[in-house]
Amino acid sequence: MRLHPFRTAIAAAAVATGVALVTAPAASAAPGLTTTADSVTPVTSAADAVPGATRVSQHDRQYLTKAYQGYLADLRAARLVRARGPYVRCYHIYDFAAKVLHDQQQRVHDLVPVARRLGVRLPQSPTPRQIEELRKLGKLFSGDINVFYKAWLRMQIATHQESIRLAERVLQSGKSPEVKRLAEAAVPILRSHLEELRSWRQVRCG
Repeated sequence: MRLHPFRTAIAAAAVATGVALVTAPAASAAPGLTTTADSVTPVTSAADAVPGATRVSQHDRQYLTKAYQGYLADLRAARLVRARGPYVRCYHIYDFAAKVLHDQQQRVHDLVPVARRLGVRLPQSPTPRQIEELRKLGKLFSGDINVFYKAWLRMQIATHQESIRLAERVLQSGKSPEVKRLAEAAVPILRSHLEELRSWRQVRCG
């Protein structure tokens, strides 16, 4: 099947940048979902933080930074799926990507104010490993849909597993009640996502 020029342009941008924030056409965006670039501003300087809010445990700090990076990676990967467009036999994956956008954007919006209050500086991008996975996914954008979806599923399973591990660790060893509340709220959503992702590992779209 010949790709639409719009998709070809997106694929080129994804390969060139590796972490391009690919957005789907407005018509394919689910109602109420944010499909533009990550729309929250992380703490980038000491001036952004609440004065005196510097006593943060290592576990709390690690959770805020690593969970944030995982959510960014999930958002960027989900936008690639939405930009690729729906396939009749795999519309559930296309639709699920919209749910990931909604849920992980909410996690980001909940996390950022807590990081700001605690004076934790958040990274500007996913981890180097996640960036490399996003680059690989971008290179597969215009190829076989099954290969693309399977790469996305592998990445999403890995990031969700890591996010759950981070949350369980901070629930056990963290100090901040605010950070623990974030983790408690995230775990059931992440586990629900993970269950769906694992159920599709053998799926073929055409």
